[in-house]
Amino acid sequence: MMEPSKQGDKKNLLLSSPARTSGVRLLAVLLCLFFTSACAVKHAEYTDAYDPWEGYNRNMFAFNEGVYSASLRPAARVYNLIPDAIRNRVSHFFSNLGDVPNTVNAVLQADSEAAATSLARFLINSTVGILGLFDPASGMGLRKYDKDFGETLGVWGASSGPYFVVPLLGPSSVRDFPGRVVDFFLSPINFIGDTETQLILRAVQITDEYAGLLEQEEALRKIMPDFYSTMRNYYLSKRRMLIEGNGEVDTEFYEQNL
Repeated sequence: MMEPSKQGDKKNLLLSSPARTSGVRLLAVLLCLFFTSACAVKHAEYTDAYDPWEGYNRNMFAFNEGVYSASLRPAARVYNLIPDAIRNRVSHFFSNLGDVPNTVNAVLQADSEAAATSLARFLINSTVGILGLFDPASGMGLRKYDKDFGETLGVWGASSGPYFVVPLLGPSSVRDFPGRVVDFFLSPINFIGDTETQLILRAVQITDEYAGLLEQEEALRKIMPDFYSTMRNYYLSKRRMLIEGNGEVDTEFYEQNL
């Protein structure tokens, strides 16, 4: 018989939201960047922002913020009123679909371990996990990878290029934006139903992901004097660590130094 503490751990593993986990990590990283000088020293090479188009980027960032305030944030607040058990199923569903482009990009990066693990996760969660609504693969010890084509280009040797705020989509770079276009077409959502169904699914996916970050973002907004610079530095440091750190972000270091 499983011990009570282990039963609780297993339940949390199966029911936790990928979007909410990302939100907690975002808060940990940004708070550490703001409060802890040790992080700035150890990861100075990751926070040297190349932002020659800062004038345009700040204007576009402000435009995006206006759009988010008028549409996405209200939608996310309403979405967060839905019971956790339902939202977690939605998060796991989209996280499972993400293992398809994860697998493709892992193959392109010659990362056999990530490719095999991501494919195994997709097959297990799509069947045993009932179309990805549950995540038994994590309970089996199969790690969740986060691979994208921008990272693939970086592994192939392409430099990041200037920081670039994309209309409506937010932080990116000259290298990462074309990568996002490729990942868009790799998504299995493109093969589900008709165009209207696909648009609805993508709208739900965006709302679900943003809702998982909403609380942390609103807390950070109150303490960060320059939210544009904060988000830019977070994005660029995360992307460089993903590529130079062989697909891993050193969130443990940040969390331990809070």
